Amino acid sequence: MKRYIIGLIFLLGCGATIDSSIAPNTKPLRNYNKIYVNIVNSSGAISMSTISSAELGMGSQHLMQGDNQTKQALESFQFELMKIGFQFVGQKSEADAFVEFTIGQIRYDPITGWIADQATARIHNSKNGQIIAYFKTEPRFITPTVKTLVEKLSTEIMKKY
Repeated sequence: MKRYIIGLIFLLGCGATIDSSIAPNTKPLRNYNKIYVNIVNSSGAISMSTISSAELGMGSQHLMQGDNQTKQALESFQFELMKIGFQFVGQKSEADAFVEFTIGQIRYDPITGWIADQATARIHNSKNGQIIAYFKTEPRFITPTVKTLVEKLSTEIMKKY
């Protein structure tokens, strides 16, 4: 029974909750179909994982950098937005809306993989710069994975689409 409770806490804790606030603009997001997405702020930490055995007299260390994970998080976010129905354009000036994507410091956890504290998506009207929608994730109990943050943001955006 104890294992099941610990497992349940782990599953619930690894997620992220999301707060969303929509600016006074009443148009649904589908009216801003052509979008331009850029990453505004993020950093990748250098994480070190150590495995050692005193019995065998062996040890191993792995250094992992989170910078490349930032690019992968952006690509995953763009992919999720494409699944919703958004079309991407190459220039900000061609877009109906632009999205500013941020993700907290990405680091490696040997148990759960790549994690980050939070992620945000601010969607702006390209014509006047007004914020159409703002989505922000927050960790629950345990720091969520980067994949979870991206999925939570895109799921909430899909609800407003």
